[in-house]
Amino acid sequence: MVVAFLINFVYLAAFNLTDPVSGVPFSGYIWNRGYFMLFPGWIFYFALGYYCGAHYDILKSNLHKYRVIVLLAPILTFLLSVSILNYTGIDLSSKRFDNILFSTSMIFLLMYITSKLKNVPRFIYLISNYSFSIYLLHLAFILVLRPLPIMGAIAYIIYLFVTAIAGSILLAAILNRFPFGKYIVGNVQTRGKSKKKERLSIPILSANEVGDRKNL
Repeated sequence: MVVAFLINFVYLAAFNLTDPVSGVPFSGYIWNRGYFMLFPGWIFYFALGYYCGAHYDILKSNLHKYRVIVLLAPILTFLLSVSILNYTGIDLSSKRFDNILFSTSMIFLLMYITSKLKNVPRFIYLISNYSFSIYLLHLAFILVLRPLPIMGAIAYIIYLFVTAIAGSILLAAILNRFPFGKYIVGNVQTRGKSKKKERLSIPILSANEVGDRKNL
């Protein structure tokens, strides 16, 4: 995982902190958008996800053991990101090299908080079910929505956040009513599908098995 982090960090930093190289075909596009489409720009998150799943019990124990660090890390990495943004002037983007530290600290914080919950809230299941659809659709709502005259910056951010998520969920639910919907916005588990899946999961017993169970 350390190797994946170094690859991801250095790769993003190389594009964040340098200008397009003249003579390289499409260098402007590559430095602006193309670089983060390649796997080195995301490899650490895949490695982190694998590690969290494969070693969840150990990770959960360490999160509680080092809870002070877990609680402070998001604040410190956020301040670091703001400082880097102010002093380097790099674009405000989720594809920045310093964002890896902040994202990881937030992931661990959320894991720590949710590990204390006895029951998973229903809205978490809802977001999990529609997460891929939200990823695909949220930008369309952000590009279309405009602030209302009475809105300040903070109100507009909250408005975008809530509307983009709710709109993505609603649109995905509507499109999944059609057979082709899952190929456009991803497959989601609707109530009808869930009941059908439950019916299909009922085991079919042979005559001998039925007799054996009656004799128990």
